Amino acid sequence: MIPALVAILAESHKPSSLDALRSLAALAGPSDHAWIATTGAARERLDPLPPRPLAPDTPPANAVSDMLDRLSPTDIVPGCRSPAEALSVKAGLYLINDFLDQAHALAQQADALGRTTTASYWHGIMHRREPDYDNARYWCRRVGRHPTFGQLAHEAAQRMNDREFAARLQFDRVLDRRGTWDPMAFIDLCEQCGRTWNARAQAAAELQAIELRVLLEYTCQAVFGD
Repeated sequence: MIPALVAILAESHKPSSLDALRSLAALAGPSDHAWIATTGAARERLDPLPPRPLAPDTPPANAVSDMLDRLSPTDIVPGCRSPAEALSVKAGLYLINDFLDQAHALAQQADALGRTTTASYWHGIMHRREPDYDNARYWCRRVGRHPTFGQLAHEAAQRMNDREFAARLQFDRVLDRRGTWDPMAFIDLCEQCGRTWNARAQAAAELQAIELRVLLEYTCQAVFGD
């Protein structure tokens, strides 16, 4: 399940999410977080995320970063069973919103707990977007075969079956020979695109948006032991 507050923070591109964050900020006290219960019901899935730059500039502080800064991981995912995955959820929310430094610090903390490879995956994506491609490859090698790769492959294949999309992407190695997601090949693609925002980079960013959404959904499930 996706806690409502996680969905609001992940889907900050929606005017409704920004309105909700502003309303919550007005309710929030310095120590009383009972207002979190007003965020609504949990969901099974996130809505599609918009494509963001592969290697973003650091954005200025905003309603999302202000809210994330004031909340602990257990505030964001109340009742969590895995502290490491709760840290990873918060890291993922920072990363989805392009706050790489904060994501990095939390991914390191989660990875230090050493129970799963999910934190390493978030860590690798952060370095890929930094961009520090060699460091990204190091962390993705530590991930091995992550449980999200099957769903990622399925959704990526659907996009790549679109001829117009494939023509823009100009890259046929996102899936390996077994038809599963290949994070190392995706790093190669991102490195080829660099900091450009041309049609090819925008197509790659569409795949990145799928990757970030699917990984955050999985991390939320892992928080509760699902």
